[in-house]
Amino acid sequence: MKQISLLVILFSVSFLFLQCKSEVAGPDEGSTPIDTAKTYLYDPDIKKILNSNCISCHGASFPSGGLSLTSYNAVSAVSGKIKDRVNRTDGLMMPQGGPQLSVSDRKIIDAWIATGKKEK
Repeated sequence: MKQISLLVILFSVSFLFLQCKSEVAGPDEGSTPIDTAKTYLYDPDIKKILNSNCISCHGASFPSGGLSLTSYNAVSAVSGKIKDRVNRTDGLMMPQGGPQLSVSDRKIIDAWIATGKKEK
């Protein structure tokens, strides 16, 4: 009986550890590929990602950390900071307290920055 209890505890701890690790790394959504030939634009591509994941804290009214992500100019000016924060794996990653951006969303942000941060 003690062996079964020990196995259940070990399994539970292992499962929790794996859940925490995957949450920190961000959802993979089955490795959804991004279109590498596409030129990603602020509107609609980046704006859609930010509206879904960031605007609740970095919106127009009282933006967290004084960082508003509601316009192309604001986002373009801090694009390197955004890229850094969504790709981190420590306590400074964004969004805080919620699920991390998917791998494909992070790749789209990276591609948008790499190709010149086009607006429309």
